[in-house]
Amino acid sequence: MRIRLVSSIVALLIVSGCGTSASQPASTGGAGATQDGPLQLSFAIFGGGGPHLDWMLSETKSYDDAVDGVTVDYTQDNFYAKPVDPYDKLQQRYFEDDPDLVAGFIGGSLRPDAEAGRFLDLSDLWSQLGLEDAVPASIADLASVDGHRYWVPTLAQWNPVFYNTQAFAAAGVEPPQDWDALLQVCADLRAAGIERPISQAGEPSWTPPAARWFSTINLALNGPDIHEQLAQGRVAWTDERVRAVFAEWNQLIDAGCFGDPILQSYSDAIAKLADGRAPMQNLGEWIYESAFLHDDDPIDFFSLPPIAAGLPRTQIALVYGLAIPADAAHPEEAKALLQQLVSQQALTRAYQTVPRVIPDSRVDPGYLPRHQRGLELFQQADRLVELWEFSAPREQGDIGLDLFTSFLADRSGLEGYLEEAERARIAAYGPADGG
Repeated sequence: MRIRLVSSIVALLIVSGCGTSASQPASTGGAGATQDGPLQLSFAIFGGGGPHLDWMLSETKSYDDAVDGVTVDYTQDNFYAKPVDPYDKLQQRYFEDDPDLVAGFIGGSLRPDAEAGRFLDLSDLWSQLGLEDAVPASIADLASVDGHRYWVPTLAQWNPVFYNTQAFAAAGVEPPQDWDALLQVCADLRAAGIERPISQAGEPSWTPPAARWFSTINLALNGPDIHEQLAQGRVAWTDERVRAVFAEWNQLIDAGCFGDPILQSYSDAIAKLADGRAPMQNLGEWIYESAFLHDDDPIDFFSLPPIAAGLPRTQIALVYGLAIPADAAHPEEAKALLQQLVSQQALTRAYQTVPRVIPDSRVDPGYLPRHQRGLELFQQADRLVELWEFSAPREQGDIGLDLFTSFLADRSGLEGYLEEAERARIAAYGPADGG
């Protein structure tokens, strides 16, 4: 299997702004202090891009200035601005230094920690804030384990297939409504002179995009339960259901949907999407935050239904939120800061700083049409799953990305890649028990 050179998402520095990574105290409040001085509230912030961190820090400092007796000491990490491995024992990093409050993504590879009782059950807070009626069911489920709410969502990014509307119009094609239509769109675009209908990022400097089509097809063929069990290392890579995903993927490749070579750099894939040379890309909403900053840019998106009958309509998402570790020293103060960060005023300011979907109907920030449609995508979804790199713990995340990039670089070795991936999975997780 080809060695994957870098397993981080450092390339998103291009996408989401610089941001910082620091450990520093916020400003100091007054009363409510202990005999030794102000109460020290510890806040561990994991953000997606510089603007995201700017908003969180601004709200945190405002809270700190306004509340007597509490000083907020925070640490921050920008997922996108430095080599932070999203599955490098990330769940353990949420509990380093015993924080009282954590901001980061929700669900995914952190679900076992919630199941193990490492996060505080926030179901009562959901009821108090009116979130049960305000948050789309798909996001509420992602924030929960066994019906208990462990995260409070703040911002969400969606991951359907993006396409260049001008290139589609010039070729006389419409967004496909099912998988057979996707194959036809590829054929029609190629007939119109477009050699690469779909751009596929995933070169060694940033490999996670290589998982997007695998995840999309696996969800459409096998459904979210099997996908999540695979991500947790409970399903064998040599399982016939996994082989069926590669067979479907091969149909797209054989139809000439991806061109040759298949894998490209992120910047090259975005450039080809922008000018129509490769007018489709299965990536993420963050392209609207960087390459396409105006609502009249010719970039729209579509979502494909399940292939197999009876499966829930599932979307791949990256949803940010807040959680309180179960052993937090100051859980009530943490809840107070959490409520400030998810207030209607704070979330409206979030959209002004980093325009993303706010999955909370209490908030109407004046969405651009694209974000309104993104919100509708969440509202219409039966289920959500996190990105592969946030769904899988480190070992399985690495195994999967090595497998996907090897397959896309040289499809002839698929059986060997699957067997090697399965040996690595067994070494990490033991016999398969999923599905």
